[in-house]
Amino acid sequence: MTSTESPVQVILGKVAQVAGLASILFVSLASGHPVAKRSLSAVLQSADLVIAGTANVTLNSGTYSGTILVREVLKGKATVGSAVPISWIELPQGSSMAPRAPGPSKPVQGTGIFFLRTAPGPFQIVSLLDGAQSFGQVYLPISQSTKRGPIATSVSSNAKTALDRIVVEIVTGFEAGLSLNYDLVSVYKDTRSPVLPVAFKSFQMSTNPELAALGHAGAIATGDASSIQVIYRNAKTLSTARRWDSVLFEIRQFRDPANVKAITAFETIVSDQSALLPLRQAAAISLGSIHVRHSLPYLAALLTEPSLTLRTAAVGGLALFANNVKIGESSPSADPSPYRDDQTIAHSAWDERIVGRDSSYLTFWQTWWLAHRAELTTSAP
Repeated sequence: MTSTESPVQVILGKVAQVAGLASILFVSLASGHPVAKRSLSAVLQSADLVIAGTANVTLNSGTYSGTILVREVLKGKATVGSAVPISWIELPQGSSMAPRAPGPSKPVQGTGIFFLRTAPGPFQIVSLLDGAQSFGQVYLPISQSTKRGPIATSVSSNAKTALDRIVVEIVTGFEAGLSLNYDLVSVYKDTRSPVLPVAFKSFQMSTNPELAALGHAGAIATGDASSIQVIYRNAKTLSTARRWDSVLFEIRQFRDPANVKAITAFETIVSDQSALLPLRQAAAISLGSIHVRHSLPYLAALLTEPSLTLRTAAVGGLALFANNVKIGESSPSADPSPYRDDQTIAHSAWDERIVGRDSSYLTFWQTWWLAHRAELTTSAP
């Protein structure tokens, strides 16, 4: 804690660290260049033409040039079946200042959604990744088949805009099992496309753990946490999916104090010591961050758990409640609190390093809970 931070500000800072957004920045192993995903809506806005089709290009001395056979026009004007000329210059390998050495031409083919900007000569590709190192990173891959799966077909009627139609193509790719640069949950947060809540509901019903996990994570991101009990019951199967971490992330991010069903489900999960530990930890982080009164007994029970993450969520959640810190705020409310005093402020923390090395935090909140349990569990709103 710095000299300018209050203990309660530290709590909120640590909550943000625990449940913060996964970074979209990484470094290309080939060259060391930083590579970051661009906002899909921003890329769409900067493009003059967006088409779905198959590109046939040639790489020569760092420049990809060729044409895209147009299958569908999503924005702008082009003729289906025509060949649109394109060009893209890749970043130099190694040093950003070193030009790529001339070499033999190399044919490359890719089917996807291409975002293009008008320029003298061929259209220039608007890359989906800043710092893209290969042609496959600049466009959004889609299935080579023009036939959509049942989920994509069912949600296509919700597509009213160019962005929605692009999202339908992404759903088609996910349904076909393609490996895509964009995660559908992130796309929803970026675009709020009405296509995706409908798609998430369909994915939730899938017998494929990958698609089911995607559906559950997406539904929670939209604010629909009705599937928490389903996740709890099917955690062992869902946890085998690569997207299980996305489910846990969205649970940690959930912050709706009015969603009683979700909070009750979280209470059930944290109190079940046989439940998968990562799921209990995610539920505890959400429960502590929401810190409604009727969840306090469940948080207090975590103070003696073997898991440091669970104990820390308990300390943080109880401190947020006692100090009357509203969800999303960084300091105690101006409203009076019957439970806030110098000691509740002094024992505020949501940092595993602090709670792990100083047992006084646990002891304080155990004592505090014993002193206030009766009044806080009687006719709790």
